[in-house]
Amino acid sequence: KRGLAGGGSANRGKEGGVPVAGEGKAGTKVELQVIGKRGIGYFKSVGGELATQRIDVTDRTTAENASEIVDALMTEYIAGDLDGVYVTYAKFVSALSTPPTTERILPVTPPAARKEEAGAVGVQHDYLLYPNAEAILTELLPSYVRNAVYRALVETVAGEQSARRTAMKNAT
Repeated sequence: KRGLAGGGSANRGKEGGVPVAGEGKAGTKVELQVIGKRGIGYFKSVGGELATQRIDVTDRTTAENASEIVDALMTEYIAGDLDGVYVTYAKFVSALSTPPTTERILPVTPPAARKEEAGAVGVQHDYLLYPNAEAILTELLPSYVRNAVYRALVETVAGEQSARRTAMKNAT
């Protein structure tokens, strides 16, 4: 709650802290996987039970960090042990705006169907998929989920650096 980055860590904690008591909607059990000292401190201070905690992810985050974080969760999701996986992070909108955001990364939600252009009623598109759609999705979906976590890590670091820069610029 103190420091050059302002209240960013506390705000992200509050955003993700809705299920702090370990219970979500309709009595579902919530597991908290927390990254960073401040997040760990926040959830411990409010009585949150942490399933895992990591402080080894630095501000030079890598795609491997994202894989390490999400691969076990994907395995649990596929096995049916998890109903969903959500990530709370600082969404980098601009140097002055990094609101805490929670997004569902599992199950993957398909994008909304695009509306056809005016006057193109009844247009049909045919696609040839090789080897087949299932084989392609088997490779793409895990990469998509890993990328979503990586993006969350990178945007959080960018937001923190931006808050520090703004604080130092405003310091007298």
